[in-house]
Order: sequence, then C-alpha cells, then structure tokens
Amino acid sequence: MNQNYPDWMMRKLREAIAEDENDTSKDEYISQMSPVSAFKHLLEYEGIIGYDNEILSWIEGLFKIRLDPMDFTDISKADFVQGFGYFMACNDKRNNVTDMRLGDKEIVTIRYEGGGTHTANVYADSFSATIRDIMKNYD
Repeated sequence: MNQNYPDWMMRKLREAIAEDENDTSKDEYISQMSPVSAFKHLLEYEGIIGYDNEILSWIEGLFKIRLDPMDFTDISKADFVQGFGYFMACNDKRNNVTDMRLGDKEIVTIRYEGGGTHTANVYADSFSATIRDIMKNYD
C-alpha cells in the first residue's frame, strides 16, 4: 500500500531512516510504511523511544481520533463522531466547524464558529454510514 507521503515528510523520513534527507535509495521502503510505523521511526529518530503507543493513545483520548487502523471495534459511536468533528474542524476551514457531538436518539449536533448549529440523524450502525448521514446534512 503506497502512502504517497508529501515531499516534506519524505525528507524527514529519509533523514530518520537513511540519515540523509536527499538519499532516495529507501523511498520505496518508506512509501510502503504504514503511518503508525513511520510515526514510530520519527519518534525514535528524535530520541523518543518506546512511547509510540502511549502517544497514539493520548491522541485518541484527547482528540477521539484513532490513528492505528488495526482495530476500531472498541471505539464508541460518540467518540467516533467527536473525532470526526475534530477532523472536520482542522481540515475544512470554509465551513467553520468547531465540533460535533452525538446526543440522545442518535442525533449529531454540528457546531460552527459564531454559534450556529446543525443536526444530523445518525441511526446507522456502521461508521461509514454515520459519516454519510452527517455529510448529507452538512452545511
């Protein structure tokens, strides 16, 4: 699976793995790395050894965003919706989303800068269906 990391990230990963940001000899290996594996290499390069899983769990706990794609079975729909809201807040500036929260009866409230809100009914069981339900009601 080719991750197609951006150039600036490839330079940093080359520096961490090949010890030279211009050494392209390991680019194929680097491109095939999972994001979690690349993250671990970067942490170790910076001298942060053995904390990769701990830091990933902090990110999940704080932002409700799970970065390890191996197992999503233990993430609640409420945490998933909140994490998706954080993702949208960071990556979709034109709509000015500040967060999303799952409330009673499977209703998601999308909050916007300036105080506006929008709601979406997310009755479906799967996460992809939840995203579809939010996006069809998304401003």
